[in-house]
Amino acid sequence: MTDIVQPFKMAMKSIWGNKMRSVLTMLGSIIGVGSVIALMAIGQGATAQITEQIASAGTNLLTVNVMGRGSKTLDPDEMVEFIDAFPELYSGVAPVVSGGGIMVKNGAKNTDSTSLTGTNEKYADIRGIELADGRYISALDVANRNRVVVIGTYLVNELFDGANPIGQKIKINGTPFSVVGVLKETQDSEESTADDAVVIPYSVATRLLRNGVVRTYMVQSADDEVTEAAKAQLKDYLGEKFVGSNTYTITDQKELMETLDEAMGTMTAMLGGIAGISLLVAGIGIMNIMLVSVTERTREIGIRKAIGARRSHILTQFLIESALISCLGGIIGIVLGIWLGTTLGSLLGIGATASVGTIIVAFGFSVAMGLFFGFYPANKASKLNPIEALRFE
Repeated sequence: MTDIVQPFKMAMKSIWGNKMRSVLTMLGSIIGVGSVIALMAIGQGATAQITEQIASAGTNLLTVNVMGRGSKTLDPDEMVEFIDAFPELYSGVAPVVSGGGIMVKNGAKNTDSTSLTGTNEKYADIRGIELADGRYISALDVANRNRVVVIGTYLVNELFDGANPIGQKIKINGTPFSVVGVLKETQDSEESTADDAVVIPYSVATRLLRNGVVRTYMVQSADDEVTEAAKAQLKDYLGEKFVGSNTYTITDQKELMETLDEAMGTMTAMLGGIAGISLLVAGIGIMNIMLVSVTERTREIGIRKAIGARRSHILTQFLIESALISCLGGIIGIVLGIWLGTTLGSLLGIGATASVGTIIVAFGFSVAMGLFFGFYPANKASKLNPIEALRFE
């Protein structure tokens, strides 16, 4: 125990006696550990948030996209008829037409960042959308091409100063619509979010957006257990409608979540790798400072060897000093990383929380780099000839 305690005390004395140099040496470890923890926390937080958003739509959601301008399109009525024919497999389908940067006006007030969704009465149930007031799009609205609209809370605040808009008129790209409902707030009524949106019948949206066709359908299977069977049945139906599988795609939520997890995992690993490079740089910095320290303390090493200190004593002392520097830097880096990750996550609207595993790996890697890069200076110090060391000026 004495063989460890004494070198430990000497290492602490050396670090404390050269505070500025020690802090500068630790800086690399602090930045390295802090950046690893912060970036990994943000990456994992973003992954969890996106996964949660996808999962909230349910794992029994199938999305059909018809591709190509010249390709044959699906008639919404035929698609609805097909879905209704298999109630044991499907619970509903929503044709979807969408557009961005839509101009919405109420008198002199207007917005130009609004997103538009044209759909039917099933869309709200399929996507789990709730209303704050009024009603949603109805089947009658779709059939009669009624110019009715459900708006987000951002538009309520911007166009109506927060007053009840039900029954009021607004213009969407110059076309008048009657407000029949208000979407429940989901993103603090911010611009360019889900609260900055309008929903109208898809039969009206195809004319308003001048695209004329519906190319996206959201299909909900009866439950998770029949999703694969529902997907296979849908694929057979589309195979009869279209020639070639490149004309359409069918995406289910499980596939989307698996792809997302893989992509975000790769991105998180890249972020961790980039941050990890700074730990390598920190290790090189420790080695350089320790080499300077060995040079400055050459006479001290010579005196210790002259009075009986063995090579292992010198080696242990400098290794402990290197490890302590990286440990202290790692501890400070952990605190910095947790604070930085939490702060940046809050600014980005991401629930970034540093995992215990990430903290342990970052700290362990920091200590390992300190020992690895500290070995060369420690070994050099332990091999000094005591006579030549005592003569050193």
